[in-house]
Amino acid sequence: MMTRTRKWSALAAILAFIGLAATIWTMRSTQADKPLFSSENGYRMAEIRSATPTTIEGGRVITLDELEALMANRSPVLIDVIAREGGLIQWIRNGGKANPPRRNIPGSIWMPLLGRADLPAPVEKAQLSALRALTGYDLNRPVVIYCQADCWTSWNAARRTILAGFKQVYWFREGTDLWADAGLPLDLAKDH
Repeated sequence: MMTRTRKWSALAAILAFIGLAATIWTMRSTQADKPLFSSENGYRMAEIRSATPTTIEGGRVITLDELEALMANRSPVLIDVIAREGGLIQWIRNGGKANPPRRNIPGSIWMPLLGRADLPAPVEKAQLSALRALTGYDLNRPVVIYCQADCWTSWNAARRTILAGFKQVYWFREGTDLWADAGLPLDLAKDH
């Protein structure tokens, strides 16, 4: 026979689960209702993991061979912009375990906020200031932006970098997916 305390504990657990399920459902339906692009800034807001364009205005899409040549000859700043996995939903999906660490192209800096469509102005300013510092305040230094294949986060970040006045922005569309598929090494990510 259940005691009154155990009944209340069981009821609280059921209500917490229902609340979590409702939150997840609301988040998913809200995501589905979002327009693809922000009317304020033109950044991609929804369906982030989907086919991306083959060009970027003001910048250049580069291949794996071109990236390797650039890395060998010009010392570009490599910026990985994949979003951090995390939060309660990801923690639950992982069975209460921490997310695996991010691995990226050697020499890269991980700036997971740079490609977000909804960056508040002070955060955007701080991200671009950090990027300027990483280039030695040289707007002509090559900057390579990447994520994974079919990831609009890198397109957003490349566009943001171009609009901030960087002159040599390269977008490596296929990102770490192509790099790893080519058998090239990946290092543990380093935050800026």
